[in-house]
Amino acid sequence: MRKFAADINFKPIYVVPAAVVLVVLVVLIVLLTGGGDDEDAEERGGTGTATTDRDDRPRLPRGERVKEAPRGSSGVIDEARRVGPFAVAQARATVLRPSRVSLRVSAAPKQRVTVDWQLSCFLNRRVKVGKGRYRVRTPDVRAIPIPMPGAETCIATAGAQLTRYGRGRVKIAVVAG
Repeated sequence: MRKFAADINFKPIYVVPAAVVLVVLVVLIVLLTGGGDDEDAEERGGTGTATTDRDDRPRLPRGERVKEAPRGSSGVIDEARRVGPFAVAQARATVLRPSRVSLRVSAAPKQRVTVDWQLSCFLNRRVKVGKGRYRVRTPDVRAIPIPMPGAETCIATAGAQLTRYGRGRVKIAVVAG
């Protein structure tokens, strides 16, 4: 056997292309077969990573909860509060048959607050979106323009952020009617 192995003469000019062809074939086989052994992930339609729950909704960090946007046609529909330096509070609401939509903002200690808002209104498969930003000294109540008069529903999203550094409290409310 040693005598036979000694008679084989390897030429690098033949070995290198053969190795390249072998690597390309292995890569093609892996790509064509999917490359993974996670059959459960394929049955679920996923990739096998732990980023989704059983019902394919994105996971939230621990302790975080997503609440449904409250619905209403008059009064305070939703409000949000936050505490801390440069705190940001966000409120959202679905306003049914809107005639007037206002934002009520307060902060403690009293200071200037930056308010960002968006109002998306729907009527007969048509959508119009209004948005804006303003800075105000709190407390303040301000009506925001409805982009589509006679809309069936409007979805209001508003955020208020403290502008002064230091521990503070900010509160924003979406008020309809």
